[in-house]
Amino acid sequence: MAPQSHSDHKLQAFILGIAFLLTLGGQFAFYLSPDTRLWAIGLTVLGGALFLLATTLANRLQQWLGPATQRWSFKGILIFFALCLSGLAALLNQEFEQAERRNYLPVMALVFLAGLSYIWAFAHSRAWQWPHLRLWLHTHRLELSLLTGILLIGVSLRFYALGQLPRVIDGDEGLIGNLALATRMPPLASPYAWPAEVGGFYMQTIRTILEALGPTPFALRLLPALGGSLALATLYLLGRHLFGVRVALLGMIFLTFSHSHIHFSRIASVSYIQGTWVTPLVLYLFFSGLKHASQVRLALGGFVLAIHMGVYFDAFITFGITGLYGLLSLILYRKQFPQLLANLGVFSLGTLIVVLPQIIHFALRPVDFFGRFGKDGMFQSSWLVNEMAKTGKSFFQLMLERLLHALSTLNATPATDFYGVRIPLLSVFTATFFILGALYTFSRFRDKRFGLLTVWFWGATCAVAFFSVPPTADTYRMLIAVPAAILIAAVGFDQILQRLISNEPIISRAWVLSASLLALIIGAFNIRVYFFDFVGQCQFGGDDRTRFASYLGNYLREVPQDTPTYLLSTEFLRYGTHISVDFLSRKKTIENWDAPVETLNSPSGALIIAPAPRLEELRSWTATHPGGTWQSEYDCGTPMLFAYYMP
Repeated sequence: MAPQSHSDHKLQAFILGIAFLLTLGGQFAFYLSPDTRLWAIGLTVLGGALFLLATTLANRLQQWLGPATQRWSFKGILIFFALCLSGLAALLNQEFEQAERRNYLPVMALVFLAGLSYIWAFAHSRAWQWPHLRLWLHTHRLELSLLTGILLIGVSLRFYALGQLPRVIDGDEGLIGNLALATRMPPLASPYAWPAEVGGFYMQTIRTILEALGPTPFALRLLPALGGSLALATLYLLGRHLFGVRVALLGMIFLTFSHSHIHFSRIASVSYIQGTWVTPLVLYLFFSGLKHASQVRLALGGFVLAIHMGVYFDAFITFGITGLYGLLSLILYRKQFPQLLANLGVFSLGTLIVVLPQIIHFALRPVDFFGRFGKDGMFQSSWLVNEMAKTGKSFFQLMLERLLHALSTLNATPATDFYGVRIPLLSVFTATFFILGALYTFSRFRDKRFGLLTVWFWGATCAVAFFSVPPTADTYRMLIAVPAAILIAAVGFDQILQRLISNEPIISRAWVLSASLLALIIGAFNIRVYFFDFVGQCQFGGDDRTRFASYLGNYLREVPQDTPTYLLSTEFLRYGTHISVDFLSRKKTIENWDAPVETLNSPSGALIIAPAPRLEELRSWTATHPGGTWQSEYDCGTPMLFAYYMP
């Protein structure tokens, strides 16, 4: 048999791809409707016929269709099939929803195949060359040692006693835990559902962890802790590419010891924490792809961003930042980025292909997507109009106030919502270097590196200031701008060091000593603030009801489900106020008992729980019902609940 030509391979690849899609469609038709076999049989037979045609009559096909395939490329074929797979995933998602399926893994598999096909379109022809590993490790041994040490410290701070500190889970953590478990069933089973305005893909990942490890605070907080740890590495990656090793290491030090980043890495109620690692990674792939005209990096960046759109709203802010920087590049940096317009298209198409099923889902169910904007959007919720009427302030005055308030959360306004410390998001030292670095960064705006950093910070800040309410929520929503602010602070501190330490290697002994001293000061301050003065003193959790509910649920998690349980409730401390109890106790049945405990005709083996206000009442009652077992829970020395097991 004569060897096949390159165009023959292209033609075969195209026909085999069509055969695969048709056969796959036929099998999905069987899977969805076993009783309706006509479409399934027709698609399968047609796919099989095309497969045989491509594998047995290749030479004849080349003679018949060869001239028409001369201008084809494997890149175009792979992009075409990526679009087809994405479209099939969108169609299959709708069919699964109508059939009320619970397992959407086939849909997600098609989406990932579409993304990988698109990435491979730009990667398959590259000659991948890896440097000699031993030589590379030897050359960068000091950098790697510092990087590893900082990373280990950062991961330890985010995972230390993760299930015990903070001691309580707040109401939103309980809500997310329960909704994650509810994704077993339709309609939340779809990866494109948005329970509590959190992406279905993210919630189903949480559910998988909860099912594997049990509904515990550690399992619920595992993904945030992983995301917070990954942020250290991705910020270093972006910082190193933009400004070199020194700025990258400094930025990593600042983020490692950031008290706010540590906190939000240890709770599940604020999903913005995932954006603190995804956004630097996307910006690294986006910027380095434009700089080196690497379309495979741009395709991968679009893929990562699209997947993050199934996690939380901040992905759309990241997409806006890349779009704004792309527009700015067309104006200011066009000569510095080769093939700029085409490469911007590669990134955008990569995002579109993977996110297409989600777009179609939202187009058919706009309430799922726009519900959050209607509630928390400045314009959609009528907040701006009402505030103008109430205060008499102009549109521009209110917008300026919103911008200044968002900025103040970094260095002036205490972080209250979902936190509760008396200091802002940045510590005083980091905030000082941030202000100096911001002045330097803005003055170098025409440099494409500083331009990216400026667009990243101000894009995220303006998105929070101009498109979200209430203003009190700025204290946690500005978390999406913290990595950018920290990298700016690293630039500011590095500029000071450059003036003090001249004519030195990239990482000199004097630089390491200065950076180590800075890490010691910042680390001591932030660790004291968070682990000793805040969670160490049981400051997280807000009001007494939130704290009591968490202790109640945690205590009941180890109680057998068939144990009759009564809570001597008060007006404020009672079962049903916080969904965290249901999550932690595995939805154990609890009966509120408002009447005096003497009226309780409890069966043997029952569990009676009293909050502190009704402890003496329960203690007096047990004198006439001896033989039981006492247990108690304290919150940093404060009595929280008391339990009595009936004999």
